[in-house]
Amino acid sequence: MDKKLLILMSSITVLMTVLTGCGDTETGSDDSSVSLQFPTASTTGTIYPLGSAMANLWNEELGYKVSAQASNGGVHNLNLLKDREADISFATVGIIWEAYHGEHSFEGRQYEDVRIVAGLYYNPNQFVVREDAGIESIADIKGKRFAPGASGSTPEVESSIILTEYGLNYPDDIQANFVGFGKRLI
Repeated sequence: MDKKLLILMSSITVLMTVLTGCGDTETGSDDSSVSLQFPTASTTGTIYPLGSAMANLWNEELGYKVSAQASNGGVHNLNLLKDREADISFATVGIIWEAYHGEHSFEGRQYEDVRIVAGLYYNPNQFVVREDAGIESIADIKGKRFAPGASGSTPEVESSIILTEYGLNYPDDIQANFVGFGKRLI
């Protein structure tokens, strides 16, 4: 395992141990009885193996019972947390901000109790186009086929925000193909 990743995971583990110890668990105060549901993201993305590695570390080193599960990503994860079907999860800061303020995907479903434990890594967004597509700016995607991500996923929500900022009426101004990372468009 990469040394930086091990240090990051260890730091998160220590922080989570402190925070979990301060919380109220239904299973009691004995560390061996702590059971956590941990939705991550699609099995084809980066977050699923990271969440699985963290869960394994907590299980093996702390004796917790952490179950890492595939999910549809940040929006889904925050909804699972809000509905108390998950105990800890991943989401990008932008999606957490929307949930906290009850905006966009979380309109009418504000989640003021959400808390950020740690920042994991910088997560820029990229728009990739064919060289011959005639697209020189994000606004040029108007009327084109575009895959913003799986419906309700973090990439899809972030794409909607970015496209709207560039003056597009999302999703009406694009030919949307709502597919995740593991799917291929023909």
